[in-house]
Amino acid sequence: MKPFPILIEQEVVIVCSEASTGIVLNRDFSYALNDEQEVFTICKSFEDALSLANLIMKERENVECVIQGRNQEVLKYLNPNQKS
Repeated sequence: MKPFPILIEQEVVIVCSEASTGIVLNRDFSYALNDEQEVFTICKSFEDALSLANLIMKERENVECVIQGRNQEVLKYLNPNQKS
């Protein structure tokens, strides 16, 4: 997968994985199996990321999401059994 992006201002990223296995998914929701695949979705704010992550999980029942900040810190972990 491509390296963690450089974020500016209030930007955060979402990374999705298959909830049952923990395998990281690319932005097309397929397994991320090589270094050229995009796995980070950049959002303008935490609130935007939280809304998008919840929408993704509503549409795809076996996907969990992590929202990460500028320093790759985990800001929020969302799994199919616990939506926020």
